[in-house]
Amino acid sequence: MKSGQKKTLPLALGALGVVFGDIGTSPLYSVNEIFEKTHALGHERNAVIGGISLVFWALTIAICCKYIIFVLRADKQGEGGVFTLFAILREHRNRVTLAMMGLLVISAGFLLGEGIITPAISVLAAVEGVEVVSSSFSRFVIPLTLIILSALFLAQRKGTHKVGRLFGPITLTWFVAIGGIGLFHVLRNPEIVYALNPVNIRHIFDHFSFHGILLLMGSVILVITGGEALYADLGHFGKKPIRLSWVAIVYPALVLNYLGQGAFLLSGEQVQNENLFFSTVPQVLLIPMVILATCATVIASQALITGAFSLASQGMALSLIPKMRVVHTHREHEGQVYIPFVNWSIFIGCVFLVLAFRSSGNLAAAYGLAVSAVMLNTSLAVCLVAIHTWKWRKMVAIPLFTFFAIIDALFLLSNLVKIPSGGYVPIITGAVLATIMFTWNWGRRKVRVAIENIDTSTMAEFLESKNSESQHFPRSMIMLTPEHPTELNSGTPTIAALFKRRYDYLPRHLILLTIRQKRRPHVAPEERYEIIEFDNDHDNDRSLLSIQANFGFMEDADVEEIVTYLAENKALSAHEDPKQWLIHATKERVVIKTKAHGLEKFRYGLFRSLSRQAQPAYYYFGLDNDTRLSLELISVEL
Repeated sequence: MKSGQKKTLPLALGALGVVFGDIGTSPLYSVNEIFEKTHALGHERNAVIGGISLVFWALTIAICCKYIIFVLRADKQGEGGVFTLFAILREHRNRVTLAMMGLLVISAGFLLGEGIITPAISVLAAVEGVEVVSSSFSRFVIPLTLIILSALFLAQRKGTHKVGRLFGPITLTWFVAIGGIGLFHVLRNPEIVYALNPVNIRHIFDHFSFHGILLLMGSVILVITGGEALYADLGHFGKKPIRLSWVAIVYPALVLNYLGQGAFLLSGEQVQNENLFFSTVPQVLLIPMVILATCATVIASQALITGAFSLASQGMALSLIPKMRVVHTHREHEGQVYIPFVNWSIFIGCVFLVLAFRSSGNLAAAYGLAVSAVMLNTSLAVCLVAIHTWKWRKMVAIPLFTFFAIIDALFLLSNLVKIPSGGYVPIITGAVLATIMFTWNWGRRKVRVAIENIDTSTMAEFLESKNSESQHFPRSMIMLTPEHPTELNSGTPTIAALFKRRYDYLPRHLILLTIRQKRRPHVAPEERYEIIEFDNDHDNDRSLLSIQANFGFMEDADVEEIVTYLAENKALSAHEDPKQWLIHATKERVVIKTKAHGLEKFRYGLFRSLSRQAQPAYYYFGLDNDTRLSLELISVEL
């Protein structure tokens, strides 16, 4: 076996447990909503075949064709998701792409908002299977759901690869089981195979009212929820493992199970407790299947949770989300991260929804609206990516993605009827998150402009001022700067200019230190440091160096290690203990001077509040408790 295959197969198994958990458990409630809950369809032959045909072609077109073939191509350095589309389009700025970037920010908020519903509805749907075993178990559904959710969110700190390694075999068992059960019923009623012919969908549109069709389509989207999470998790596993898992296991198992549920309805057998999925399970396998389904739905939640981690991490990199603590959990894959704040925020939201809605049927009414909007925006964005980045001809890209967009728009329209019955939940959550992202991005731009205007001197002027001083600050100093000046005509870092203005003199030995996190796991020792010597006069005992220290994303940016290295290589003064060097960093204080009213006043206030909660840069370098650290408070007036 080739080395590439050795890596692809384990990743493909891991992808089963993370990427496809959500879409893989849709059979638990999606077809049930179509035939048992919405009452748009009955169990008559044409209705069953037409409904299952609609399910099959929705899955095939939206996931197989759109996501697996086209959307997964729209990656940036191996990452996927709506923020990846945002970053790609940012390289091709015009009126259309700028408008699309705004819609993608809204989509990110909606996706995070809908992600709170997925763990709640998935676990509830599985645990409700005990009601089919015995109605006396009903009182245990809510407590069991909360216990399972708690265990799931506690496990996130172990890392996606460890969770995927554990969940992969379980999910494989799940897909084999649902595929086998589906095949059993298809063989008993092979007439259901007619559902593979899209012509049978016409029975739906010929015999039902417009409102009934909207209700039906609002349930059909439950079949394809998880597609956007599939794209968001691209950075965790890569294209090949995801596509391999889908083609070889996930798609065949889903198709067989959906056909099997349709075949069960054609048989005329009774649906127990209005639960179609568990009614298809033979009585002898019912309890094991409830246990397996519960495990599978815990895994289903994983897809949205890891997708949320990816979205938040990318949002921070794009300055759309305030800095939060990020833990990298894999030594080779940058995309595998754990963000505690995001993890526990989703957990709190899930607990609230379980207690408020109390059943998967009630939650289904709130599910799908935001995802359909995200899918529509994704189709439009990938069309622009195809034109600007892939260099496709417009006459090819526009008709293809317009076809996908029309289908997405139909799903969105059908889900608008869900707003009064729960669809407001992801809309409100998404709107709040989108407002935070727009406000943070706007505020950071204003802060950067304000800081740049504090001082406009060059490094040449700064060096002349430093060397002409008759007295110097008594301690040598390292100043942490966001930019790495490399030439005499480069701008002077704001922190150095403010220090000179405050104390009227500078350290005899000064290092301007910039720390860069590279997009690879480790940086070779010979690539660690980039040193520019603006002045290194040993005779007069003075120096001014600009140093960039490069670290991989799996390495800790340890300032103590940097200081030790510089001392050993004579970059620091030989006359002073390196441990005595002061480390100087900036801390921003946003001051609102603008007389604002109404919405503008709200935006300024929100940004100031977010700024207070965001973690400063020195926190990430392990300096928050360092006694040598001194802070330059920058009052940024907006």
